Amino acid sequence: MLLQQNGISFQQALPGCVTLSFSAETTAANGALIELKAVLDGNSEASPWATFAGSEVDSVHTRTFNFLFASVSAGPHRIELQIRNAGESGAVKLGMRTSVVQFAM
Repeated sequence: MLLQQNGISFQQALPGCVTLSFSAETTAANGALIELKAVLDGNSEASPWATFAGSEVDSVHTRTFNFLFASVSAGPHRIELQIRNAGESGAVKLGMRTSVVQFAM
C-alpha cells in the first residue's frame, strides 16, 4: 500500500546516488510487523529492498529508516514509500514522520 502524502519530487542535476532518511512514530501490535520500502519513479526499489519494524507491546516507538538508490540518472524523479503488514494480523500505523532526500543539485 502506498503511504499517503509521502511522495518527494526532486531534480537530480548529475548522475549519482540518492539517499532517503525517513523517521516516523510507529505502532505494530500483537506480532504485526511493519514492512517499509522506498521506490524511485514507480519501479526502482532502494537498497535495502525493504526494512522491518515491530514491537511486542501496543505502544508508539520512533523508528528511523535509511534507503540508498546507488545509480540515479540526471533529471526529474519522485520517491514514494510503500508500507504493509508483513507479520501477524493486526494494525500497523505510522504517526508523525519526516523525510529527507539527498541528491545532486
